[in-house]
Amino acid sequence: MEFKPMTLPRAMNVDRLFTLYHITMEDPYRFPGEQHPFWEMDCVLHGSAGITSGSEVFRLEAGETVLHPPGRFHNLWTDGENCDMFWFSFDGTGLTEYLTPGKYRLDGEDLEHIARILGIAAADRGFAASGCLTSPPERAPESQLLRMLLEELCLSLWRKRADTAQPRSDAAAWLFARITGYWQENAESGVSMEETARALGCSPDRIKRTLHRFAGMSPIRYYQHIRCERAIALLEGGESVSGAAERMNFSSPYYFSYFFKRETGLTPREYVRRHGGATD
Repeated sequence: MEFKPMTLPRAMNVDRLFTLYHITMEDPYRFPGEQHPFWEMDCVLHGSAGITSGSEVFRLEAGETVLHPPGRFHNLWTDGENCDMFWFSFDGTGLTEYLTPGKYRLDGEDLEHIARILGIAAADRGFAASGCLTSPPERAPESQLLRMLLEELCLSLWRKRADTAQPRSDAAAWLFARITGYWQENAESGVSMEETARALGCSPDRIKRTLHRFAGMSPIRYYQHIRCERAIALLEGGESVSGAAERMNFSSPYYFSYFFKRETGLTPREYVRRHGGATD
């Protein structure tokens, strides 16, 4: 009998791991937020936390997670009890095609994968001391197992893609979504605080309070994050660096590059080389 091999395609690969944490955050706690050119998954194992991801606000209870796509500003806080969290940031191939950002409810198998991941990480001295994995496992088989378990979590979220949980919908979260939505619509042309207040029919002070509550920063600083998200979308859509600078109304490509690196840690050309696209 002649045997013909079957090639098993891979949908997605977790090729690079940037951070992996397991930390108990004492209440009250607020993470100031960040924006980076790779994916991040934040999971609550015990307690609860508030999380913003772009214009959406989520409340995470034990056994729930939020998946943030590259370039999206996100932050988190606790406001009632200590919170035990596991999160990792990563990059690879096929992720954008198969992963859907948002909030998910983890099942028993997902939590078992996380327990196995933490078991592998526990062999690292730095992780045992700080809750942060600073280097891959010494033995290649354990590194491969860690990679497989992280990919299993991603594949599990893909299977749950039709059952993503909804963000908060109360009045404060609704106003936050309106503010960020308006800024996203005007990310290229630029918009002032006064224009935003008039367009939304609320006072500048209310906008400031809302941004402080859900983003932990000033409106101007948060608007810069939104402009950076738009710049990333232009570059990923095939716009050249000089073209993106012009579309975003920067005075020169050099200032655009300075702005982009300040927000992401990469210059536009470094970002394009990593993710593909046109640089000129």
